[in-house]
Amino acid sequence: MVSKPEIFTAGSLEAGQVCPCCQSAVSLGDRVGRCPRCQHLQHEACWSERGVCCSYLCEPATARSEQAGRRPDMVVTDADIAAARPAPRVVVAGAAVRLPSVAPQIPQHYSGLAITAFVTALAGIVLLGVPGLVAICLGAVAVGGINARRDLKGSGFAMAAIIIGALDLVGWAAAGTLFLLHYQELNPHSAVTESLTQQFDLDDLADAPQHIRQAVRANVKVESNSGLQSSEGSGVVIQASADRVFVLTNRHVVGGSAGVLDQADAGDIQVTFADSSQTPARLEWQAPEGVDIVVLSCDAVQGAFETAVVRASPALTVGESVFAIGNPLGLGWSYSRGAISAVRRYGSEHRLLRMIQAQLPLNPGNSGGGLYDEAGVLIGINTLTTAKSTSEGIGFAIAIFDLIPLLEEEASLVLAKGRPELVEAPDPE
Repeated sequence: MVSKPEIFTAGSLEAGQVCPCCQSAVSLGDRVGRCPRCQHLQHEACWSERGVCCSYLCEPATARSEQAGRRPDMVVTDADIAAARPAPRVVVAGAAVRLPSVAPQIPQHYSGLAITAFVTALAGIVLLGVPGLVAICLGAVAVGGINARRDLKGSGFAMAAIIIGALDLVGWAAAGTLFLLHYQELNPHSAVTESLTQQFDLDDLADAPQHIRQAVRANVKVESNSGLQSSEGSGVVIQASADRVFVLTNRHVVGGSAGVLDQADAGDIQVTFADSSQTPARLEWQAPEGVDIVVLSCDAVQGAFETAVVRASPALTVGESVFAIGNPLGLGWSYSRGAISAVRRYGSEHRLLRMIQAQLPLNPGNSGGGLYDEAGVLIGINTLTTAKSTSEGIGFAIAIFDLIPLLEEEASLVLAKGRPELVEAPDPE
């Protein structure tokens, strides 16, 4: 026999529970009792009326006599069916539908790690691809975190970071490979020239004609180092005093090819003479209006050089034999021979310079070196050559007699004696 429950007033914890006897919900303030055996609530009136607990757990022991050890059968009576309540319905556009069960909505926000990975991948496009590897790692971690948590989103950013990061690495690796392959063509010191001695022996000129010996000794090697940038070219000694030597060369040999150039832009400049004597040099003057010419000065070294003889008249003949002295590919004091192909004009409407087009081999390192006539008289400063992949043996030099007026405009600031030694052009045959 089940003992009587203690009767009490239903509070907020008991309100809403269903009485197993009358199948109605317990309301706040109802008088109820809790079965001491199964802990179900039942209205006080139902306890008084039935005298037993009507819950399923207690009913076999209180309402029926069962055989020992036999579990009771579940019995659904007509009263149970009549008391059943259908699921709530809602009418949408005249049709009754049952409300589906809705999972609780969890607020989501973008993963900060996914956004960081995406931005890092974009940075890798311009930063040599190094951030691309970082972006791949961050993106992979972000994808795992988003899949493990329902409050995170942004898997699209994470996957994009992985893809872009991989493209960064592949793209920069391909660019680096192409650069290294092309570098051998552009590098003045190729594998061939690096195996050769760079030192020049003046004794090898003993049997050369006098005009070639003079031109070679007037040629210098010019090296410029500014920060991470370095350049190398040629120069021509055009004037000298007891203690200073003045060298004519290209602006791009010691710095930029345009704009105002100062000593800081040129960096550390070294001049090497034909006898291997080396001395620091400084920038003395640069031609106006972007003309690719500067004047350097350095200490004079006794017996290390000769001064070039400069042609005074502008007479140039197409077909005239010429030769160049320079330092192609770092191989100092090299001689090459050719002819004048054409005389062209270069510059602005305020100042036109004659450009001598010559058919002779010029290479990187010849820039700033001299172009001479058959008598060894300086007629131009080699300035540029065409791309070897599209043409062969075409070079250009600025005519020296168009540079003389520029030098004379500031002769007192630049040259020790006012002007170079000038000679007249030979009569054409």
